[in-house]
Amino acid sequence: LDAADEDAVVAIAAGAYAEDLAVSPRPVRLWGVCPSAVTIQGVNPEWDALAVLVSGAEIHGLGITGPGTGIYAASHVALLVEEVWIRDTQREGLLADRLSQVTVRGSLVERATTTGLQTYGGTLVVERTAIRDILPGPGAWGMSVDGFIKEGTRANLTVRSSFFERIFFGGANAELADLTVERVAMRDIAPSIPGTPAPRGGELALSANVTVRQST
Repeated sequence: LDAADEDAVVAIAAGAYAEDLAVSPRPVRLWGVCPSAVTIQGVNPEWDALAVLVSGAEIHGLGITGPGTGIYAASHVALLVEEVWIRDTQREGLLADRLSQVTVRGSLVERATTTGLQTYGGTLVVERTAIRDILPGPGAWGMSVDGFIKEGTRANLTVRSSFFERIFFGGANAELADLTVERVAMRDIAPSIPGTPAPRGGELALSANVTVRQST
């Protein structure tokens, strides 16, 4: 990645790649042949399997897993994640830092720990994506968005045509943020799991401006 030109397409052949990757210093478009055939396997629990540190990058057709966070988008980064399978992470499936602008489209997030998709003070758009089997940690949300009003920003989470199921705490958590939910289905939210504390959430836990349309 260090040698790739800006906006280059980096094609990734089928296989499992045991390393923690960083998209830097130039944005590139990572393109795997299929998310079930190409896996980025993170190795360090203190790092991210795939960290995007520059704006304008794209991730397509990859499987992401590891002992830390699956995908991390740094502050002020614009990122497109499309047809990606994030699974079995020991922390968040995707974490977007403040003032980032991240779109997740046509993807599957499952068996992440604490949160499937999360942003702190950024903008996160989720379309045609399934989030399921999120495992208990400090929390266990399908999605979580937190705002930073004191910094003059307001987080924004928009979810369209997506599906949530079997999530321990709740489907979506929004604090000091704007949340829009359109054509979204949630089921088996906050189920009972033997040997764990009783869940405290539900479909939505909110301290935010919320719009819900055609959702169940």
